[in-house]
Amino acid sequence: MKIAEGQLRRMVRGIILEDLQSFIDAATKADLNYNAAQGDPLLLHPRNKEAKRQARVLKNLWRQHSNQESFRRLTFVHWFSNAVESVPEFVHSSGKDEISTSISSPDDPIGFTRWGVIGIQIKGWVTFAGNNMNQIMSGYMDRAKAKDRAKYGEAGIPKRPLETTPRSWDTFALDAGDLTYDPDEVNEAILDNWRPVAWVISEKFMNIFKNRQRRSEREELLTMIEAIRNSGLPVINTNRELVGVEALERAYNEAG
Repeated sequence: MKIAEGQLRRMVRGIILEDLQSFIDAATKADLNYNAAQGDPLLLHPRNKEAKRQARVLKNLWRQHSNQESFRRLTFVHWFSNAVESVPEFVHSSGKDEISTSISSPDDPIGFTRWGVIGIQIKGWVTFAGNNMNQIMSGYMDRAKAKDRAKYGEAGIPKRPLETTPRSWDTFALDAGDLTYDPDEVNEAILDNWRPVAWVISEKFMNIFKNRQRRSEREELLTMIEAIRNSGLPVINTNRELVGVEALERAYNEAG
């Protein structure tokens, strides 16, 4: 018997909701409810010992109940809040350090976020995902001390939700079908064992060139452009059109 497309979608949605409820049941049983200090993103301070334990349990439950295969076609972009400073450093990053990204459907333009105007599209293993970044709070890694980051060595630096409460659990995405792509909320995924595939520039990328006119600032822009060129990766816009590093070079010349 042939199943109608609408019926199939309802069946799939029912399975997804069952998976989410099973996750919520497991998180409830584990009594997860914590709020770690944002100044300690690696959760190394003694006062965050319990938060670290619960954060590990939370990510492990997400892994157990999630459908990793469903995320493979999605587009993940890590946006740079300060691309001029971050891009030259990023090209030396390890794919074993977990990284936060926005999530976009492969059938739509890449969603622009408030995180930055230049980003890097990556592929990797999703270790957490949700519809609202404010219910995950995995950022603030720039506050981690260099000596603390160095402790992880080749194993890579983990990222974990810095807080969770029962009211946030239904915003988590255990399956690609859970994602709502709500324009009023910024979604988020954490990826591990990732690799970069393309640079992404939003329609507002010109702003970083217009706002930097001093000689030292212009030199920093050139350093950023050089790092992007030397990476050998394509440069695309949020419509997924290939624009090349030449788009950045033109913006630099026009702003000067």
